[in-house]
Amino acid sequence: MEKDDLKTYSQLGRALWASPEKSDPISAETLSAVSLLPLSEDRKIERAAQALLYRAVQLGSASLTESNLASIADPFFRLEPRQRFILIALHQGRWSYARLGRILAVSPQEFEQECWSARLTMAQGLSKVNYPAGSKMGGFSCPEYHSDRPWTQKFLDDEFDTSRERIFLQNHLMACDPCREALQRCRTFYYALEELLPKNPTNDRLINSLQMILEKDVKPPSLGGQSYGRIFFEFIRARRDVQIILGGLLIFILFKFLHG
Repeated sequence: MEKDDLKTYSQLGRALWASPEKSDPISAETLSAVSLLPLSEDRKIERAAQALLYRAVQLGSASLTESNLASIADPFFRLEPRQRFILIALHQGRWSYARLGRILAVSPQEFEQECWSARLTMAQGLSKVNYPAGSKMGGFSCPEYHSDRPWTQKFLDDEFDTSRERIFLQNHLMACDPCREALQRCRTFYYALEELLPKNPTNDRLINSLQMILEKDVKPPSLGGQSYGRIFFEFIRARRDVQIILGGLLIFILFKFLHG
């Protein structure tokens, strides 16, 4: 298992729960539960990420207001959990459309629309991020520009189906000013948006713990005198609503396993 995947998984938890004190134990316990399924390590990461998102969606704004009130002022944390998940997975994890489509259970076209919508929503009201308009003077050989899933986004995410398709477009851009300008507008938007995403430091101890869960199927080691499990169970013991959600989460995992 590549540690980069585990780093992305931990960052997804922190994107869904603003406080590392909440997100790190939840991430470890969720992966521990999913690790019992007869899946490859890559698929376990995907199922665990799926379960994290499911729980955050069920909790809604409670996942933020109870963990870190200050984070609500951040435009990123005003997004829906699903949108936060997509942006972190794409920009910081560089996860592919195919992988995220499996996790979110949507078609490639639907996913392109979702990630573009998340990016536009994130940029709303931010003066330093300009809307990336498409080309108005395209020729017959220009790629079709869909306002809800532009080809410029797919180009910057490096998600063309074949290398031939990308090479063709690169050659086209050399000769087509309108398409080149459209790509530059999207590139400026793309990287300005990336700068607005939260950049949490990597918790190496958490990453090592997650790796141990996958490789040895053991409980995570203690951190700061308390195990992740103890922190997590103390939290859920005091929360009836969380107990209900965890029950639903287990049912969800079993359903996806039986019908996956």
